[in-house]
This record gives sequence, structure tokens and C-alpha cells, in this order.
Amino acid sequence: MYLREIRIVNDGPNEDVSISLPLGDQGTPKPLVVVGENGSGKSNLLSIIADALVEGAAQHHSDVVPRSGGTDRPWMRIVGGTTLRRGTQGGFALLHFTHDNGPLIYAEKAGHYPTTDLPMDLTPELKEGATWSDAGPAKTFKLSEEQSRQIYSSGCYAFFPASRSEVPHWLNGESLPSKPFSTAVRFSGRLGKPLYVEQGIESLSQWIPGLIMDSRPTVARAPGPPNSNQWTLTSTSFQMHLSSRELADRVLRVILDDPEAGFVWVNRFTGLEYFSPKAAARLPLAALSSGQATLLSIFGTILRQCDAASNGDPTSASGICVIDEIDAHVHVDLTYRAIPELMAMFTGIQFITSAHSPLLVLGMQSKFGDDHMLVTEMPFGRSVTAEGYREFKNALDVLRSTQGFDSLVIERLNSQSSPLILCEGETDPKYIETAMELLGEGAILSGITTDWIGMRSKSTGGSIGAGKDNLHRAWQLLTANPELTGRPVMLLYDNDAKKPDVDEGRISVRTLPTNPENVYVRNGIENLLTPNVFLPDMFSEHTHDDGNGKTVTIRELNKSALCARLCDERRDASNFLGFNAVVEIIREWRERLGLDAKPASSADSERPTGDPEVGTEPAER
Repeated sequence: MYLREIRIVNDGPNEDVSISLPLGDQGTPKPLVVVGENGSGKSNLLSIIADALVEGAAQHHSDVVPRSGGTDRPWMRIVGGTTLRRGTQGGFALLHFTHDNGPLIYAEKAGHYPTTDLPMDLTPELKEGATWSDAGPAKTFKLSEEQSRQIYSSGCYAFFPASRSEVPHWLNGESLPSKPFSTAVRFSGRLGKPLYVEQGIESLSQWIPGLIMDSRPTVARAPGPPNSNQWTLTSTSFQMHLSSRELADRVLRVILDDPEAGFVWVNRFTGLEYFSPKAAARLPLAALSSGQATLLSIFGTILRQCDAASNGDPTSASGICVIDEIDAHVHVDLTYRAIPELMAMFTGIQFITSAHSPLLVLGMQSKFGDDHMLVTEMPFGRSVTAEGYREFKNALDVLRSTQGFDSLVIERLNSQSSPLILCEGETDPKYIETAMELLGEGAILSGITTDWIGMRSKSTGGSIGAGKDNLHRAWQLLTANPELTGRPVMLLYDNDAKKPDVDEGRISVRTLPTNPENVYVRNGIENLLTPNVFLPDMFSEHTHDDGNGKTVTIRELNKSALCARLCDERRDASNFLGFNAVVEIIREWRERLGLDAKPASSADSERPTGDPEVGTEPAER
């Protein structure tokens, strides 16, 4: 059973919402992500779908909702009152499901809304389901008992509300009652699995050991001498459970981002654990972070239901899973990388989720492509594309670089033992090395490595993690943890940082001087260049229109092109006179470190004449 169409009028914050959910080319469902601001009706929409799933299951199964006696039972979702749009007299919700190519209609009506007032553009299938009387609230799901039994026993249907949570790792487990393996007997007319799932780790910790044991071969000692080490298989039924166990391990591997992780059940004394080579130890499930536990609860529960519905082939199961705020408690990396990957494991499941993070939409697009996913923006139910969220992918790159910043700095520090000069920008090391060579001071960098603090983005190719803020972050890291490196490090800031000289242990801070003659670039290492190098072809211009009759022309220096011209194509020492001040900075640092610097007088005759503080006029512009 799959959901194909939604129409909601005057329900909660939603005035009129119409959503179509087409299937893919092979009849497989497309995941739907519902986005929008707080209060736009995302959870309201998902609660209606969840209520339909409960109503459908309750047509046959007696354990879905509690019964007060006889055939009376409460509705999961309130009709009217707080769910009716404020200021209106009535509203409705119509959902069009399909099963075996036939329509199944869920209908809910609140307040005063006669069928004669239905919207003219309502589809024929939905019109057939709108058969309520105007007296009082109404709720129906035109599903026979046999259809209910067949659909829910052979598929995975679950609702994961935003209120879901797992037992925190710090809670003393002995303070809670223990539960053995599930030994519940399946009775006719009972679903035997939850539709409303707030917690899942505890039940998974009971189910997975059974899955592991089912997937182990059964052996007996072979006929022969009493002490023989010969064994024989007594059953091959374990093979039918291998795919479910392998999928359980795959779910864990995606969550941990570890291709070798897996669940472990050594014996009844140690209990269920998981193994991750990254952790180099077996750990209890309580060791998972809250975000990891949340995803394991959701997708482990889905796997468990798919396994039961498909008799050992979980990837073939179909169904609908509604997940409110799927990114709640989940780190951005898990949101972008893991959630789409986990959804893709269950191709027959129709995932209907809400999310606040734009990174989920981008991750879904990266995994499924625009044609194989749906994004709806509330409160109006408009279909949107992932293109509008592109800027957040760049933000994710920056965030990832920030989180991996400490590791990156430590890696660079430990890659060599020579003294290191770390600069702000990508072109800074090239300028310094070229200037030292052309000014006859190449020996001053002997035994010294120059590098920049940033890195190149793999996705955009742009520079990330550069600048004075990241250089300062490196300063904080190294001064707080001096044991991280045994090599001397100079953090060389651009002139606009205005950092005072500092020497603390192996770590030094220096700031480039300012060249007042350069009026074209006042900040950055390019300020040390002579003004005549800033020719018009080194600049690009673009115009910004603010939409109110005001346009602004922005002129930008192409820093990479300028560096390539001066350092590779037109190498002229006179362009680098301002770098004589950098020579003195490095010479002083070498002396402090006790390195054998080149004598100061040996290069005087080689140094071009001219005042390092005075440049030439720029060429005709």
C-alpha cells in the first residue's frame, strides 16, 4: 500500500494543501521530505498520514489501539477542536492510497463542512471517499478486514513521532526492569508490532541476538570416537536469515561510517554488543551517541518489521514509514550522509518525513537525484527543488572543515620535523618562496617549510578553512596542547590582523607589515607588492542590482591569476621589494631558533636597489 494523493482543507495551520506522490518508473515509491518553518503544519500533515495508517490497521487488528469494550475504540488523532483551523467552521482531510492497483480512501471531517462545499478541483478518487454526513465529526478508511490483514501482515508500516527518545547512556540500567527475549505468542487478529514508535533500541537489543543465533549454523558432533573434532551440519535453515543479519550490520556501518562494524553476540553472559575497528573494542549499544541511537532505532525497527513481513528477505518488503523531524538529535554529517543512504536500503518503503535541516534535502538529492525524490514546502504544499538549498552544501563543507580542523593541523604538524611557517592564504607560501629567491635570500628558507592554514573543498574546488580566524584557532590549539608537536611553528598573519609578536614555547606569532604605497590592495600579502603590478586585466567586475533602482559595481582582484603571473610568468625582483621586511621577520625567527641563517651581508650586493617602502607608479590603466 502506498500513499498517492493528499488534500487537506482547514486543518491545523493548513488552509488548503494538495500534494501528489507519483511512483517511480519501476513502481517504487519516491521518498517525500516535508520542509517549512516552525508552525507551518509539517507535523500536522504527518499526523494525518499516521492516523490513516492506524485506522487501516485497526480495521482487522485488535491490538492497534485500546478498546473500551465491544467494537468501540478511540481515534488516535483528535478530530475538530484544536485540529480545526482557527476562524473556520469546518475542514477535512482526504488521503488516496493504492493497493493492488485499486484506490483506498481515508477521510476525516471536522465541524460543519457539507460535501456540497467540496473544492471543484478534487480528483474523482477523493470525491468518492468524501461521503460523510454533516452531523458531527467523521473518520473513515474504506478498507476491508481482509485487506487490512493482508496489507499490514505483509508490509512495514510505522510512525516515528518527534517525541521519540532512547534511554540515555548515563542511566543505570539496573534501575530499570529487565526484559528477556520476546516470547510473545502471535494471536490471530493481532498485529504484533508497534505502529507508533517512540523507542526502539530496547526491543532491537532483544531481537538482534535472536537474529544472530538464527543466522548461525546448527552443528552436532559427527559419528566417531568420543573425543573426535569432527562436526556436521544438522540444519541449513540459517541461510534464510543471513540477508537480514547482513542488512542489520549494513545499517550499523552506515550510521558509524565504518565499513567493518557489526553486531556481536558472544554469549549470554556478555549480551549484545557492536564492534567497530575505529573503536578497537566491543561496545554496548549504550555507547552510541544520541543521534546514532536515534537512527538505529528508526531503521532497525524498519528492518525488523520488513524481516517479519518478508520471511527473511527484508529488502523486498513494501510499506509506508512516517518520520516526524527525522533530523532531530542527529548530527549534520548523519543528516546529509547517513539518512539518505539508510533510506536507499529499503527500496519498497515509502518514506514520508519532515525535516528542518536543508542538508537532508541536499543529501537526498545527492543519493536519489531530483527525479526520484519529492520535496514539499508547507504551509501550502508547494513542490520545491533542492536547488534553493545549494548554499547550505557549501556551509556543510565549511562545517566539516572546522570539525576536522584540529586533525588537519595536527596531521600537518606531524608530517615533518622541520620548522613550519603557517600563513593565512593559499598564495602566501608561493609569494614568500618566490620573493626570497628573487631577492637573493633563498637560503633563509633552508630547512623551513611554508604552508597555509586552509584546504581545497572537494565538492566546490574553492578555498575553505583559510584566514586569520582559522590561524588563530591553530594558535589556541597549539598553545593549549603544546605536546601536539615538537617542531617550531610560526603563525604569520596578514597585516590587517595586527597581531603583536608572541613567542610561547615552540609557537611564535608574527604579522606582515603594511606597505603604505600600495593603495590598490591595503590588506593581505598582496599589499607588499609594488603598485605597478595591479593591471586592469587582474581585476574582474560584476554589478549588483538591489531591485530599487540602485546598482553597485564590485571590482575584485583575481588573486590566483596575479600570483601565477608574478611567481611563474613574469618573475621580477623589483615587484617584491616590500618582502624585504619578511626577510627580516624570518631571519629573526631563525636566530631565535638557533638555526644557521645566511649572513646578512652576503646578499646585500645581490639585493635590487630601491626603497622597500616606496614603489613605482602603476602602468597606464
